[in-house]
Amino acid sequence: KSQIYYEYILVETDSIKLSPKTDPNNPNLVTHTTIFIQKILTVTDRGQAPLYAKQFSSPFVPSTYNYFDYIDAWKYAFLFQNTENKHFWFFYIDKTFDKNQFIPYWFINWWVSNTG
Repeated sequence: KSQIYYEYILVETDSIKLSPKTDPNNPNLVTHTTIFIQKILTVTDRGQAPLYAKQFSSPFVPSTYNYFDYIDAWKYAFLFQNTENKHFWFFYIDKTFDKNQFIPYWFINWWVSNTG
């Protein structure tokens, strides 16, 4: 499964918004991407068994994902690197994020391991 597949899962579930920025001198070169975290889904939020394969709303190959793919998406969606190996990610908690939502332990572990 590709980096784009995992990125698509996070966008499809409205977990993140992406804002890529390009080099003014080279509009084809994405220099950094801002990620706005809108929500983190729990298995309960999803409303199906963790292995239940959910269809994407638009055509994509592969055409389905499950909750374990969603967890993996947080690990693999941000592995993009530009041709100059100088791409940066900036993470923000979106203003729409529900501060009272339950945050799964796997996400806390990811956050501590990757944003510190």
